[in-house]
Amino acid sequence: MTNRLGAGLLLSLTFALATTAAVAQDQAQPAPADGAGGETAGLSAGEPAAPRERPTSRDQVQPGQLYVPKTVQDWEIRCGRAPDGQTDPCQMYQLLRDGSGTPTAEFTLFRIEGAAFVAGAMIVTPLETLLPHGVAFSVDGGPPKRYPFKYCNPTGCVAEVGFSADDIAAMKRGAKGTVTIVPVVAQNTNVDLSLSLSGFTASYDGLPPRQVAPAQQPPQQ
Repeated sequence: MTNRLGAGLLLSLTFALATTAAVAQDQAQPAPADGAGGETAGLSAGEPAAPRERPTSRDQVQPGQLYVPKTVQDWEIRCGRAPDGQTDPCQMYQLLRDGSGTPTAEFTLFRIEGAAFVAGAMIVTPLETLLPHGVAFSVDGGPPKRYPFKYCNPTGCVAEVGFSADDIAAMKRGAKGTVTIVPVVAQNTNVDLSLSLSGFTASYDGLPPRQVAPAQQPPQQ
């Protein structure tokens, strides 16, 4: 059965989605070289830009901003600075690439307590993804599970996923996850994106779980 995340995870999802815009900035390409004609003599050819270094300490950011305290093999640990006196929410992050190495999607996962599942995840895909197909996820070629897209915004389309204890155990045992989407321009084609599980166990076990408040019941009539 497909699990969906509830409203109690809004703060967690806000911090997770904030990573998308930061990645888009890192993928900017240097300007092309100018031509030999005199009309381009005043233009700059540009220089390769060094990758932007992310803050590694909460002391380097303001409340609500992200920092990366450590990287565990193929996973970044990303935290959002909470107001003083509160625990910073942290999550595991990985940028997914297609078969040609092009950055295509993002996968963010965080631990949960007080819910029907033990972990929540966000998968962010390009805007031109076929929404009715949803997004499929499998581990080491096992049977995939399919999850619906929740919404799209200017940075991409978002699937909110709930993982059970069995799902997490499979990821701890596994070597590779596969995220499958279908592009609008090629609706008979599956695009498989590899999710490395190298470092997954250490990253996951080191995350502080987030307590989820029970969902509010609708008022009785």
